[in-house]
Parts: sequence; C-alpha cells; structure tokens
Amino acid sequence: MKKWFYKFFLNKKYKDTLNPLKIEKILILRYDRLGDMVVTLPLIKTLKTLNPNYKIDIVASRLNNDIIKDNPLIEKIYIYNFRERSRPFHFLKVFKELRAERYDLVIDPFYSNISRAGVQLKMINAKFNIGLSKKERYGLKAEDFKLLYETVPFNPTQHLSENILNISTILGATQKDFKREEILDYIINYEKNALKFLELYKDKKIILFNIQGSAQIRSFNDDFITTLSSKLTQKPKHQVIIMAMPDRRENIQNILKKLDNSQIILANTKSILDATALIKYSHIVISPDTSIVHIASSFQKKIISFYKEESMNQAIFAPYTEDYKMFIYNNLFTLTSDDAKSIFKTIIKENHLG
Repeated sequence: MKKWFYKFFLNKKYKDTLNPLKIEKILILRYDRLGDMVVTLPLIKTLKTLNPNYKIDIVASRLNNDIIKDNPLIEKIYIYNFRERSRPFHFLKVFKELRAERYDLVIDPFYSNISRAGVQLKMINAKFNIGLSKKERYGLKAEDFKLLYETVPFNPTQHLSENILNISTILGATQKDFKREEILDYIINYEKNALKFLELYKDKKIILFNIQGSAQIRSFNDDFITTLSSKLTQKPKHQVIIMAMPDRRENIQNILKKLDNSQIILANTKSILDATALIKYSHIVISPDTSIVHIASSFQKKIISFYKEESMNQAIFAPYTEDYKMFIYNNLFTLTSDDAKSIFKTIIKENHLG
C-alpha cells in the first residue's frame, strides 16, 4: 500500500530541462547531526565558487546550525527538528515557509529514507530536485518515479563528503581542489579567544583530547581519561587539552585537581565555533567518531580516532586527512586503564605523536 502511495502521489513531473545558468535560489536539506553538516560544507563552498550569485539557504537542526550561523556563503537558515514529536505541526510550519520561497533547486544530500524525502520535496515544490541516490524502501526504488530530477550514485566505500560533493557535478562543477580549511575560514572572530587561551603553551605541542561523543558508548570513562592523559604528558613538550561537554566539566576539573599535572588542562570552549578555533591551532586531535573528527580533518590535523565496528561507518565517516590512526571498539565507556596503556603503546610504536 505504501509503495503505491509514494509512487503515484509523490511523483514529480519535470516539464523543463535543468539549466544551471537559470538557477538562482538553492535550498540544501541538512537537518541532522553536526558532523553531517561539517561534511556538507565543501558542497556549499563549491557551489559558491561555481556561481557566486547563487542564493543558498539551509534547512538545519538545533544540533548542527551553530557551525554555520556565521557562514557568509549562506543566506538564510531554517531550523527543522524532525525528531521533535512533541511539536507535531512543526513540520507543516517549516515546510510551508519553504514552499512559499519558490526555490529553483533543492539539494537532498541524504542517501536513505526515500519516503521522507518524497513527502518533503513534494511540499517544497521546487522547480528541480537533485541529490544522492536513495536506498530502496517499501519495495520502492528512486527510479520507480521521478522524485529527483538527477542523482549521483551513493558509494558506501567513499567518504561522505566526497559523495555529497559529487552532487555539484550535476550543475557543472569540475574543480574540487580548494583548500579544505577554507570551508571554516569564517571562524576568525573565535580565533582570538583560542589564541589567548593558548598563549601560555605557544612552545608546546598541543594534543586536543575530546572525551565525549553523542552517547555513553562513544565516550571515555574517568579511569581511561586519567591514564591516557597522563601517558601523553611523558614528554615535557606535550600539552594535553581536554575537551568536554558541560555535563562533565565539573567532574573533569575535580579529576585534574587530583592529578595536579600542569600539562593537562580543560578547554574553555563555550560553543562549537570556539572548539573549531581551538582545533585549528592544535597539533594532534584525539576523539571518538564525532563532528570533532570532521572539523579536525578540514584543517588536515593528525587524528587518533575511535570508531565502532561498522564497516560502512568507518568508510564514509573516517577521518578525511592523510595522517590518522583508527582504533575500533564497540563501547568506549568500558575501556580500562590497561586499554589506555595498550593504546598509548600503539600510538608511540607507530609514531602517531610525531
């Protein structure tokens, strides 16, 4: 039943041929997590390089809009939280506003959930929809009806940023060789705080240690943090800066008081843009699979990362930099002090601290 509904009611008839020269207003759908927004930034940069006159709007979420709020390449940001079930009419309000904008083009960078994409794109009713090809659902394939005018294949062995960037080829983009740090060059107002914070450590090698992900299984426990941080300070030139979310900062401060090690301090970041500026001026970043890895990749930092045992996730969300080490664990919170010692030995043996 669902297959027939989506096939016949969400079909879109395209009367014209897509001409990139006639596109003015573009909307990009990116209302999920922070890391997904970061890996979409190269697409935005490429579109503006392709045609500086493109007016680009974004549908973001409360989780990821901070990273783009100062981005001069984006005209307007809409906030849509599709998991917010307490506000059932939130969807209708946001997409009614989007429909009124009469976009020339909607870019859908999601590679799954063909049904949700169908409903949203039908409501926005842009002249053209393009994006990544979709996975089959309810026995329905994207080619069963004209949901998107044109797609590029989703390659599960290729990094997600490259998959998304490939969408720009539909509009004629051929050059994708810009410096990756350019996608975050608008953080200059936050760099002053980072540089002031790091002034005392300007002669040190800064090791930024992000201890948390979006869930407990993607976060380190106190014993692991204590042991690995202490091991990392065996060289006097190493300065470890721990990055923690507000809910763990007081606890980390108490741990650091007990350690009484001036080579381990807590970051003073108040936002993701503060964190981004700090990452820019660090030398090595240690982190679970989170947005911090993708931000560090943009600056081509050395990265020591921790991922779950999911082959596709390791491929499409891997650190996008030349120098990185990936450890595979299904539950970071269960790692022990002995695990920290073993990981440190591997890091030293393979010379990942430089």
